[in-house]
Amino acid sequence: MRTQREYDAGHVPGAVHIPFYDILGHRSELAASPAPLILYCAHGPRAGIAKFQLWAAGVDRPIIYLDGHMSAWKARGLPVESSTDDLPTRDGP
Repeated sequence: MRTQREYDAGHVPGAVHIPFYDILGHRSELAASPAPLILYCAHGPRAGIAKFQLWAAGVDRPIIYLDGHMSAWKARGLPVESSTDDLPTRDGP
């Protein structure tokens, strides 16, 4: 539910990035699985908007929030994956 820049800077390992403003564009693939869908953003509001959009679109799948969202994940020192981890730096490859 985060922006591309936020996602690239650090996300839960294995997370699939879908910005909250594009959630309905992915509703068919999100509705395809019966497994719970875990939403998170930095602090919670965007995930709430996305959950409402999915509910209004008729997605019948358990939707839960990551406890404390990304800010709490980082504060707990849990693993964070960066999309820029594999990019070359100015100092070398």
